[in-house]
Amino acid sequence: MRTIWPKWRNLFGRVAVESNVISSISHVAVNRSFSHSAQPVTSECAPPLKNDLEHLPSQDRLSRLADVVPGALFILQRSQNGHLSMHWAADKLIDITGCWPEDAQQELTALTSLIYPDDVKAWQHAGTESAHTLLPWHSEFRLAHPLRGQIWLEWRATPSREPHAHVVWHGFLHDISARKQHEHQLKFMANHDTLTGLPNRILLTDRMQQAINQSHRLANHLAVLFIDLDGFKPVNDQYGHEIGDLTLVEIAKRMSRMLRAGDTVARIGGDEFVILLPGLANTEECEASSQRLLKAISEPVNVGEHLVMLSASIGIALYPSDADSADSLLRCADEAMYTAKHNGRNQFIYFGNETRPSSNINSSSHIVHDLRQALQQEQIEVFYQPIINFATGQVHKAEALVRWKHPQRGYISPAEFIPIAEEAGLIHTIGNQVFQKAVQTTLEWNRTCTDGILRCISVNRSPREFHSPDGIDHWIAHLHNTPEASASMLLLEITEGMLLNNRPKILAQLAQLRAMGMKIALDDFGTGYSSLSYLKKFDIDYIKIDKSFVLDIVDDPADRAIVESIIAMARRLGIKLIAEGVETQAQADLLAAAQCDYAQGYLYARPMPQCEFLAFVLASEKSPPPSARPALP
Repeated sequence: MRTIWPKWRNLFGRVAVESNVISSISHVAVNRSFSHSAQPVTSECAPPLKNDLEHLPSQDRLSRLADVVPGALFILQRSQNGHLSMHWAADKLIDITGCWPEDAQQELTALTSLIYPDDVKAWQHAGTESAHTLLPWHSEFRLAHPLRGQIWLEWRATPSREPHAHVVWHGFLHDISARKQHEHQLKFMANHDTLTGLPNRILLTDRMQQAINQSHRLANHLAVLFIDLDGFKPVNDQYGHEIGDLTLVEIAKRMSRMLRAGDTVARIGGDEFVILLPGLANTEECEASSQRLLKAISEPVNVGEHLVMLSASIGIALYPSDADSADSLLRCADEAMYTAKHNGRNQFIYFGNETRPSSNINSSSHIVHDLRQALQQEQIEVFYQPIINFATGQVHKAEALVRWKHPQRGYISPAEFIPIAEEAGLIHTIGNQVFQKAVQTTLEWNRTCTDGILRCISVNRSPREFHSPDGIDHWIAHLHNTPEASASMLLLEITEGMLLNNRPKILAQLAQLRAMGMKIALDDFGTGYSSLSYLKKFDIDYIKIDKSFVLDIVDDPADRAIVESIIAMARRLGIKLIAEGVETQAQADLLAAAQCDYAQGYLYARPMPQCEFLAFVLASEKSPPPSARPALP
């Protein structure tokens, strides 16, 4: 055993800087075990230590040494055929690893089987290299402790060649979990936002560069979404920065839930976020994600006693069509975001122009060309979604929804072609065609009804249609020239943004239509610009409760309270309620109990072509839809 101490002394000499083992041994072991003064353990002081230990049995010497080392000492040997065996291990092995020294000495796998599979190969490779080169064996690995779960261990051992070509290591292992956790925290703090835990600009830039490299290799595309919250500054000014911070944390969680597993959402400062969408074959996923994000952000945020309402402006830049570097993509997306804010907020806009096609990432001119042909060849269709009367269970209303059946691509989402139609000046023609078909359908529908109750169909009209040179002249002329047609058979749906800033041209047209008997509905209520003042200031006949509130009405008490408050307020003002996005019977039951007037959603029927719709409502006159039942008394 006289040769053992110098081997461990040399090992500890190399590790002293990291673990202060020398200090531990010199200040603890000597004071506890020997009568002379404490001295540093160096080559000069080693002989006195050896002489003082001469009178002790060899096992006691190891035990005394093992007691003061901040880890578990061990002696490991390797046979000529490469077999490893534990010759001896200190009692501390059980405390550190959960493996008894006797078990490790009997079969080394009792210890090595606890090492994580991803780490055990690196540990074995380091041992093999040490055996061949006689250089120290150093490894850090994770181990599954039977009681403590995952821990990190550091393994250090000094090799020596013994007779019969055996290699023997004198070493120690110790727990470095605290150090690893600290390193992880430092790395996390360097790459993440401290408030939300999202990646920061540093990590975002790194991931963007990786995504760009991958897109270049795979010849696909990626999108960068620059998001700025609309109306966040007043939240800080009115409620304080603590409420503002809690709001940002909630918004960050919502955005993360809206994305795919491989996407990245980062906070780069204040109320600005950036989202990276890699691996895009087309922009449909990008647009769908943007719509989900706008919906999620616009939902009310409950922070303590405060209800915060926000929206977002999103600018989108695409690789490689807009830029080919991370910095350039961010600049392009930032510029597009400011365009979105300038154009009215609560929307997403692509860099360079307001829209792009979603089948491939090319110029929108192809879509415009196809859209012009579609208008000439009557490819634009109108689908109808029934609206159920809670009181009777009957279908008394429906919403007209535009669809484009492309000859090669099939049905194209309105979210793709409507913005392009607005930019190309085609939206007015599309709106007129939808209006004419809706008038025709409501006439046929009312001819089949004999109960004296007027059936009506709601139509949507965009702000650009109101601002066209001839305004609503075509609608008025069509109603006058169509026998039996009446404005009272139609319901006009508008969004809250149209009522902003008292736009005289829009307000005058709304007043003219209402004077003819057409009812007005405020669509997507609660998702925009604090609509309460509009209800008092303008003549609104119906409120359509946005589906984002209906979605979680059963499970979320906050959403349920909001919906019930909207219903109670509207009933006091004499305004009818239509709940959108009703998909379950539980949602319908809660809405009916709260005295909502109408419901629209997949629970009752999906949008359908005219022929299917007329057959559906005719059948419902005889027997209401299975999920439609009168409100409970």
